[in-house]
Amino acid sequence: MIVLPDPTWDSVAVEAIAEKLDKRKRHSWRLQSGKIFFKHRRAEYHLKAARQTVREMVDAMQPAPVTASVEDPVNSSYFGPLTEPLFFHLDGFLEATRSAHDAVMDFLISAEVVPHDSPHSINAFVKRINNTPDRSRTNPVVVAGLLANFWEETGTRAKNYRDCFTHHVTLADPTWSHSVGMVSLGGAWLPHVPWPDNPVADSDAKFNFEGRLDAIAYCADTHEKSDKFLRHLTKQCLVKWDVGAVLENEFVLANVRIGG
Repeated sequence: MIVLPDPTWDSVAVEAIAEKLDKRKRHSWRLQSGKIFFKHRRAEYHLKAARQTVREMVDAMQPAPVTASVEDPVNSSYFGPLTEPLFFHLDGFLEATRSAHDAVMDFLISAEVVPHDSPHSINAFVKRINNTPDRSRTNPVVVAGLLANFWEETGTRAKNYRDCFTHHVTLADPTWSHSVGMVSLGGAWLPHVPWPDNPVADSDAKFNFEGRLDAIAYCADTHEKSDKFLRHLTKQCLVKWDVGAVLENEFVLANVRIGG
């Protein structure tokens, strides 16, 4: 059997599980799964748009000095009408990503993968299992582990950036971020959009940029980890309802590769 990655894997999985659910519960499942995957795809849209905007910025720059080297880079900046749209998309990415993360628990509850009395946020769920004397008794163990690991490694930081740029600092505020840095290496401009290492500082005056974190690189990494996370959770929903099969260490449903 030939198995190909499919951009509609989420729809295939949702409908396969819906067929297993009681008719009275299908609407809730479709609603909750629709919310999470819509927001996840919206985040992907904003990431792609941000990358395209940066490419257009590079094209608008004067030719990069060909004499530049790693030892002697040339620093410059892009100032122009593309800056604000770039920050619109970065802001949109954070909002959509956090909305997808916020929908995770209702997604799992509607699939009956976690108990109906589970907290409705990953943060609250992780706090509950961390306060459980014997974490091995947390039901289900695999899902609890996925949630705890993701929240620690990815979710918490995504929440911190979203909260910072939503409630405390405006991304396009001219007091601290109104241009995009460019570094010329080997005759090509490489953009750098600095983001603070410490978003919990909630103040541009207290931000630390020593880690040289690039916003586009951060968003790309976060989206990749979120995508893998959602595929693993979807796999657990499919396992719960005995849908699909394991093929070559991948979970496969109707010839669509879901995840490892």
